[in-house]
Parts: sequence; structure tokens; C-alpha cells
Amino acid sequence: MKKNNPLAHDKELGQHFLVNQGIIDKILSKIHFFNAPLKSKEVIEIGPGGGALTAALLKAGLRVVAVEFDERWVKFLSEKYSQEKESGQLVILHEDATLIDLEKLRSQLQNKETLLCGNLPYNRGQEIVMRYFEEASFVQAFVVMLQKEVSDKFLPKSERRAYGPQSIKFHFLTSNPESFPVSPGSFNPPPKVESSVLSFGRQSQQEIDPFLAQEQYKSFSTFLRKAFAQRRKKLSNNLCKKAQFPVSFEAYADKRAEELSPDEFLTLWKAFRIL
Repeated sequence: MKKNNPLAHDKELGQHFLVNQGIIDKILSKIHFFNAPLKSKEVIEIGPGGGALTAALLKAGLRVVAVEFDERWVKFLSEKYSQEKESGQLVILHEDATLIDLEKLRSQLQNKETLLCGNLPYNRGQEIVMRYFEEASFVQAFVVMLQKEVSDKFLPKSERRAYGPQSIKFHFLTSNPESFPVSPGSFNPPPKVESSVLSFGRQSQQEIDPFLAQEQYKSFSTFLRKAFAQRRKKLSNNLCKKAQFPVSFEAYADKRAEELSPDEFLTLWKAFRIL
């Protein structure tokens, strides 16, 4: 198909283009909500593709720094929005969002803090969210389209099967985290999976903040990964033997990770750190 149509979607890049204007309007509303506290009229857009969301952002008067890996769409957007590029309202970086030098990206911004948005490629969505969450302190809010199964992992009030390290960390480190569903028919071509738009802002928890307490954040992340390594196993299997649990925390050894609340995990991690 791509041979006949140079602007056809690329399956290898996980491209599914948003065509539902109602969903685009809802995304824009979320962006305005999270941009207001930042006093920002600027966003980073990952994977603009054909520019459906880009057009709405520009029309709303936002300055857009777009990161696009596919050279075909870089050329298309550069030609379609040549005036916006010339005025500086639109910057297009031909880069891989998972590899781009974050200082290079920061240098294109006019504000110290900004919001990241976009219809993220399904095969790289989780990787992109975590990279900018953990490494880009200048990104203070996110409004991103993801596969629903991935989006659910980030929500603090996830269903049990989605509850895990990400949702626990986001419980402490995000504000106003939520999502809304997007049907396959909202895309061209329609994906075979359900989608949802995840939105959240940052909030600091000094004990495990990825920027204020990097070592503690890494330690807590490793602790959570071990605890959930085998979901059906008890913590005495995933972490250590029951006899090695901190005094007064032995009861947790007989529980599975999904049975502990985020606050219980934080307390248990602290107890292990002072052993």
C-alpha cells in the first residue's frame, strides 16, 4: 500500500492517524486545562503524522515543537505549514522521540516548563511516556493517546490486572491522572485494540522524586519491579524469605504484590532500606 501512496500509514512505526474531530477537541480541552497552571502557550507534540492534532493546536494559538521520525510527514508538514514554520509558531524536528537529545529539544522551547502531547505510536508509547517522565524535568504535564492496556498501567486506580509499578509511582508523583476511551473507528486505519487518552500533571514527592531524589527513585522502582516480577507469587518469593522481612512487616510476606496499596509499598520499601 505504501508503494502506491507515499503518505500511507507505516505499520512498522505503529501509525494510526486520528480522524475524529470530537476526540481532537477533547484532547485540546485537556491541554488547555494542564497548560493553564504552567502559564504556557506552547506544547511538544510527539508523532504529528498528517497533522490532525497539529492543526488544532496551531488554530488554538499554541506554539508547537513537533518531533516526527517519519521523513515523509516531516516534508508534508513543512510544506503545509510553511508560514507557521517561518513565523516560529511551528518547529519540526526530524528525530526519534525515544533517542532525541533532550537538551536539544529543550533549546527549542520558549518556556521553562511545557506540556507533552501526541498520538503516540502503539509499539513505543509506554517507552516514550516513561522516558519523558523520568528524564525531562521541563515536561510538567502529559496528554497522550495510548493503547488502552498501556494507559491503564499508569492510572493509580487501575484494575487489579493493570495495577503495578507504574500505577504505584504515578499515585505519588502525578496530579489529576485520568483517561478517556477512544474507539477504533476514530482512527485511519482503525487499530485492532482499544485506545485511550491519558492525561496528568507532575507533583513532587521528595522521597522518591525522579529529579530531586534520583537514587531513591531508582531504588523504589527496582523494589517494585521485584515485587511484581511474578504476580501470582507471594512477596516472600519475589523479594526475600519471610524470615528476612523487617520486624513488624512479616505479615506482608504472605501477600501478593497486587494486594498492597501504594502507601503500604512505600512504607515497606523504607523498612527494607534501613535493614
